[in-house]
This record gives sequence, C-alpha cells and structure tokens, in this order.
Amino acid sequence: MKFLYISLLIFLLPINMFAQWEWQNPKPQGNDILDIQSVSENVGFACGRHGTVVKTTSGGSEWSLLQFPRRMDLIKVHFVFETIGWVAGKQDSSVFLHKTTDAGINWIEQINHDADLISIFFINESLGWISLDSSLLRTHDGGNTWVQQTVLQVPISDIIFTDSTNGWVTGRDWVSGGSKVYYTSDGGETWQFTSIDLRMIDKIEFFDSSVGWLMGRNEGPNFYSSQVFKSIDGGQTWQQQLVYEGWEYYHTFTDMEFSSQMFGWVISVCGLEFRTTNGGAEWEEMDLIPHLTQVSAIDNSTLWGAGEYGVHYSSLDGGVTWHRKNVGEIVRETTELFVLNENICFTGGEEALLKTINGGDTWDKIDVDIGLSDFTINSIWFADSLNGWIGGSGGLFMTVDGGYNWINQVDNITRINDIYFVNNTSGWFVSESKFYHTNDAGNSWFFQTDQSQIAVLMTLQFTSPDSGWAGGFDGLIHTTDRGNTWSTINPNGLNINISAIHFIDQQKGWIVGGYNESHILKTTDGGMSWANQIHPNILFAQPKSVYFPDSENGWVIGSAESYGFVFHTSNGGLIWEEVDFPTDHALYQVGFANQQLGWILGDGGRILNTTTGGISFIEEIELKQPSNFYLTQNYPNPFNPVTKIKFEIPGQARNDNTLVTLKVYDLLGREIATLVNEEKPAGEYEVEFNAVNLPSGIYFYRIQAGSYINTKKMVLL
Repeated sequence: MKFLYISLLIFLLPINMFAQWEWQNPKPQGNDILDIQSVSENVGFACGRHGTVVKTTSGGSEWSLLQFPRRMDLIKVHFVFETIGWVAGKQDSSVFLHKTTDAGINWIEQINHDADLISIFFINESLGWISLDSSLLRTHDGGNTWVQQTVLQVPISDIIFTDSTNGWVTGRDWVSGGSKVYYTSDGGETWQFTSIDLRMIDKIEFFDSSVGWLMGRNEGPNFYSSQVFKSIDGGQTWQQQLVYEGWEYYHTFTDMEFSSQMFGWVISVCGLEFRTTNGGAEWEEMDLIPHLTQVSAIDNSTLWGAGEYGVHYSSLDGGVTWHRKNVGEIVRETTELFVLNENICFTGGEEALLKTINGGDTWDKIDVDIGLSDFTINSIWFADSLNGWIGGSGGLFMTVDGGYNWINQVDNITRINDIYFVNNTSGWFVSESKFYHTNDAGNSWFFQTDQSQIAVLMTLQFTSPDSGWAGGFDGLIHTTDRGNTWSTINPNGLNINISAIHFIDQQKGWIVGGYNESHILKTTDGGMSWANQIHPNILFAQPKSVYFPDSENGWVIGSAESYGFVFHTSNGGLIWEEVDFPTDHALYQVGFANQQLGWILGDGGRILNTTTGGISFIEEIELKQPSNFYLTQNYPNPFNPVTKIKFEIPGQARNDNTLVTLKVYDLLGREIATLVNEEKPAGEYEVEFNAVNLPSGIYFYRIQAGSYINTKKMVLL
C-alpha cells in the first residue's frame, strides 16, 4: 500500500470578530448555496460561495449565518452528528477541508492541498474518505491523519460508502470522453470499474450494496443533456431512467436526493423539479421553484431546499409545494441605489423597486406598473419621502406617494441613464448624449443640449446650480452655465469610460471608470487638474461606484470578471485597501447617509449595510499561527506592472523560524528576481512584484520553505 502523509498542524481558526458589513437583503445572507444536508429533523447545515455556512435548528424554518475563517467557495458539507461535521472548499488552485466539533462555532483546517477537485464522505466521526483529484485517501481518526489508498485513472467527482467496506466513486475518463463508476467491497483497498456514456457524473447515491442512482450530463456546442441512471447490482450495470435535454444551459441537473428506494428528487439549474415515487421507473415534472438548486430529504415527505441568492425552501408534501423560508426580495438587474436619509432608501432593477423606511431592517418590493413589458430602472432620485423620479429603459416617471404609483413625464425617450437635482427646483436627466432640464421641481422638462462627443452619458452630478459634471462612454464633460454648454475634460490626457462621479464640494471630487484598464482620479481644484489614485489590485477590475462620506474616508466598489470587490481609503485616496467583504458577487452602488451609516448594492438586490463606517476593529483576539504552508495565486493576474503574492508559514515544532526563498523565473527557467531570501517566523506574508522593466509573457514564481516547495504561473500583460 502506498502511503501519503498530509501535514496537519491543526489549529483553531479565530473567527470571533466584529462584523463591518452585514446582510440586509436577503437574510440571513445572499451568497449562492452549493450544498445542503439535513442531519436530523430539526438540525441541518448548508454551505456555499465565499465561505458561506448556514445552520438551522428549527426544522428548516429559520437559518442563521455562521462565521467561517476563509473566503472560499465551499462545495461540500457532511455532518455525522449535529455537532461534528466537515466542509470542503476550493480557493485559487488549492482545496481545503475544515472540521467542526461544536456545530460550526469553530473550525479546524485539516487539508490544504494543491488540487482541482475534492469530495468527502464519512461513515462516522472517525472513518472517512476524501478525494484530491485522482487520489483517494482514508482516515481512521476523524481527519487528523490521512493515508492514500489508491490513485485512480480519473479525477474523482463524488464518493459514497454504505458501510465500512462497500463504496463507490465516480469520475470523468478524459481518454474515452465518458465517465467511470468504481466499486470497492474491501473499504477501498481494491477497486473495479464500469464505464458510463456520460461526459460527467456529478452525484452518486446508494442505499445498500445493490441499489443506487447516479446523476450526470453530456454537453456539446449549445446542447445540454442531463440524465439519471439506476443500478440494482451494486453498480456493475446501469439503466437510464431520466433524460432532460435541450439547447439551453438550464437543461442541467444540479442535485439529486433519495429518501428511500422509492422516493427521489432531481433539481435543475433553473429550479425545475423532477420527482419519483416508484424508484425511478417514472419521473413527474413538478413546478418551477425560483433559484432552487439543492435539496435534502428528511423523509419521504419533508424536504429542505436551497440555491441561488441564498434562498431556502421547505416542503412537507414530498416536493409538491414549497415554502420560502428566508427573508428578502430578489430583483434582477439592480444597479441603482438612492439614499434619502438614515431611514429611507431605494434600489431599482427589473420592473421593481426595493424600499426601506427603517434604515434597511426590512426591504419591501414595489412592482413598478407603468404599462411596459420590459422596463429596467437605471436611475432613482427622491426629493423627499413622497416625491421622486425613476428613469430607465422606458423613459422618465414621477411618483407623489413614495413610489407606489407612477406617471410618465416625457414622451419619445426610450432610455434614461441618470437623474440629478441640485436643489428642490433645478434638475437634469441624461438620455444617450442628450441633456434635459427642469426648473420647476420636475413638473415639466425641456430638451437642453446634445453633447454628441460623449456617445452615451451614464452619470452626472452638479456641485452648484451653475457647475456640473457628466461622464460616460469615451469621456468626461463639464458645464459652468447650468448645463447650456459643456466642455470636454481629458484628465491626465486619458479618454476613458466614466462610470461614476462624486464631488464632496465644488473643489474636491473623484471619478472612476475604465473597462480593460481601470482608473480612480481625484481633483482638489475643481477639475483643473487630476491625480491618478489607481490601486494595483484594481487595475483589471471595473469600478462601478465611488462615495466619500467625508474628505478622507472613501469607497470604490465594482466587479472583476463577474466577482465583486470593495476598496476603502482613510486618507483621501492616497492608499486604497481591499476590504474583506461578505460576498464576491458583482457590486454596483455604494452610498452613505452619514459617516457611519452606509449601504452597498449588488446583483439581484443583494444589499449589505454598515453602522460603523464600514471599518471596525478586532478586540481581544488571540493571534493564531497558520496551520500549513500556503502559497496563493498572485493578484491581480494577469497584471501590469505590479502584482502581489501572499504566503503562509506555520509554526514549527523545533524552530520558530523557517528559511524562505521566493523567486521569479521566466518561461525558459531563468531566474528573474528574488523576492524573499531570509528566515521568517510563523505568520502570513505579502510581497509585491514589480515587472515594470520586463517584457509581456508567462512567468513563474517558486517558494521553498524547509521541505515545502510550490510553483505557480502568472501572466504579465
């Protein structure tokens, strides 16, 4: 037998810190749930994106958010008791396994390994298996130590054991293009396999040594086919039972669950449910449950479900009807946030508003009925709690009752991108490259000017009745005569796409924007000159919004490859620091009512709130040493010219210091730079690599710390 030693310098991760940003919509949280497990009729756990772990002790009626030590995607949850369980996750090019023995209050890191795939299964609190790509490992002490049992011919996608001897694993056969099901009857010492004509097997379930099901899929160009197979001979042969196929991605199964050999359920990516009550001989297509992707069965009647946007459902009739259990509203295309005061705020999206009158404790959905079948809100402005305007893909509309009813104010305008009032009477809105103005509190509007040098105007702000700024595709423009004429501004000679403008007075302001290259620019002289404040980590991101509650503290939020980011400055933008934020979904708007009370708006109506100014301090937290060596993927990547590399050094048994070298090599293996070459005590470190004088291309960075060696690739543009 081949043995693989996995270093497990176990430590208790500190997670008792004060929150800076908390979820307001939905609650308890809005990250996508990727796995769910019912442990008993009352207790269950679910895990998901960005280090999300939630728990119920009320039979699925209420769910609470648990603290987890790493911001990684958690893809598997497995509990053997109400207090003892594991979650498996992935971050960058590494996979992780964490264990809890106190029902999720604290977590122990047990695995930190370079791999692409990970799956877990435990029979009891001691005996379990884990897969790391093609390697299968076994533990007899609850995950403290692991022994490699075998290396299979396929990367392993799922594991299940019915007892200590009978088990199955699945994986994709890259040679044949199909998949394989492996079976063992001696606890994993030896394996036999059967080939299945599926490109990928995502899940396998067995109830005894004979009867089981698997769920998988075939994919082609614009074609998806999800299928369920059943075996009655321990996995030696398989019969197809259910096929769901078509030309759209929603023909993809995301979960399968059986409560007995008769009752089973399959969920698709769009929330479509299939149910069998006769062991899969027949499958009934049920109703579409919005955003449902995962399901767990207590018995033949009681089900818990979860999925996108952190939704939670329960069913008491075997999946015939479902009841939503988490609080909050989901509104697609929510890109606009308006903060009126400490109590009243609005967000807008696809044919709906979200409104709060209590500082965000609750958000109510208001369906905007304006007689249009396709209306998305791009801008919101309220003069007070009753009188306001929305603009979007269908024109400009006004309310006098706080947003519950709307009337059209302008004709023959198909799209409005922003609205701004400088006082109670004077306001503007922009449509394409055109400006429209009101001087009677919005009762009437007239065309003012067409500034065709900006292809599409996206944002505007006036600092006085005379002076204003507007930006959009291809640049920034400025007016000093109430919007009658505008001059083109090219800050630092840059001709960039402007996504947001924020002035705190007539002299001091910021603009953010860019597409392939991002920019944060600041002026302190009313736009006469601009200083570039870009942070290296924001270089390949897309800033969407900027807000300064005061002259020193500011926020920039946005997205990078569909992942959200939040940056904060406490010195007027000289230094920007990335904030550890509760979600990595795309973010669109940030706004504050005062220096302490603020909101950030994300995709789908995700809303997070701070009452501490967004920055708080950790008090009386004992610093813990890392448990294992760890080298992160550089960020940003690709980069130009600066990137950052983080690594972790664990505490050593005999020597508190470790000799660490971190070097950069080119594609031919030539040493380019030495970033670290010294003894380091246990801890977390970050180094900066500046490639300003190097040609574009592929480079490698290699760390050696004691016996630990790891190499990663990075791309210089």
